[in-house]
Amino acid sequence: MKNAYLVFFAPESGELRCFDGYFKTDPREVISAVSFCSEEISYTDVLSDPSNGGKGVVFAYPLIGNAGLTAEEFEKNPPRAAFAIAREFTDEPSNFACAHTIGEYFEKYALTAVCGADTRGIVKFLSDKKRTLCLITDKKPEEKEALEKLRSYKATPFIQNVVPGVYENSLPTKLAVIDLGCGERYAGALSHRASVRIFAPEAPIEEIKAFGADRIFISDGSEEDPVTEEILSCVKSAVTSSIPVMAVGLGHILCARAMGAGIFEMKLGHHGSNCPVGSPGKAGSGRVYITNQNHSLAVDPETLSKLKFEVTQINRNDGTVEAIAYKEYPVKTFAYRPDFSDDGQGTGFVYDEFLK
Repeated sequence: MKNAYLVFFAPESGELRCFDGYFKTDPREVISAVSFCSEEISYTDVLSDPSNGGKGVVFAYPLIGNAGLTAEEFEKNPPRAAFAIAREFTDEPSNFACAHTIGEYFEKYALTAVCGADTRGIVKFLSDKKRTLCLITDKKPEEKEALEKLRSYKATPFIQNVVPGVYENSLPTKLAVIDLGCGERYAGALSHRASVRIFAPEAPIEEIKAFGADRIFISDGSEEDPVTEEILSCVKSAVTSSIPVMAVGLGHILCARAMGAGIFEMKLGHHGSNCPVGSPGKAGSGRVYITNQNHSLAVDPETLSKLKFEVTQINRNDGTVEAIAYKEYPVKTFAYRPDFSDDGQGTGFVYDEFLK
């Protein structure tokens, strides 16, 4: 395996840190924002998550690939991440349903992967930084050259090819899904509860009303995707349309931003499947839900006091805003991604409340 050189750069503080590793795949130079993931399972779900679109992923768990991939995972979960870094990627899986190795997955989709890196050191570096960039190259770079490349990096648009009308059926409730990148995932999961049509993020509210939408759902997406004024205008039109709206992840952020709330970037962010969320108030009071999250932006609660919003849930670790109810409009938004469970134990009830 060929040597890989990893250069991490935190633009806000100006800190630069270099690590070494080995290319698991063909060597190529890549630059993107980067975050880490502490989940132990579902590595294909992490790499194919549209919220990671345009970002590199560092796996904190040291061994990736030990379960391999099923035939369905291999074909239906193409990666959205820019690259993957792990301590070790193994091509010797132990799983009765395994049809492909992680190496075959990287090769099929030409995803850059680096192993042998000090992922513990990388995670420690990333954990107290805001947005961090990473340069991966097969040639040991000079510091000046690396900084020039990192400082000149600009994220490219990630939302592409939104196809409407895929999940329409005979159910009476008509749900319009505004797709910020993850729309297809939510549309498919909600198609047994409503007749669903997917709309581009720039779709005018008139087009959504012409569909006869009873509800509007604004999906999650990649924070690396540049948000245009046109998208913000369309989101605001949806919020103020008097049609009930639910938004999650990036949709939650854009709704608040479109209505005048402040947004800030967290240092660590929320990335993982064990983030505790509960009602505001004294710790230990009220029910706490364990949620799946993948975001670095949060709504500034101080700006909400000037607006007609109500904070309905907060993060029990750091107190950041997790859910908002709009007082003037039938709108509820969630920073986390509610699961689709029907057992009453998770957060799937929010979809039932929204679509009832």
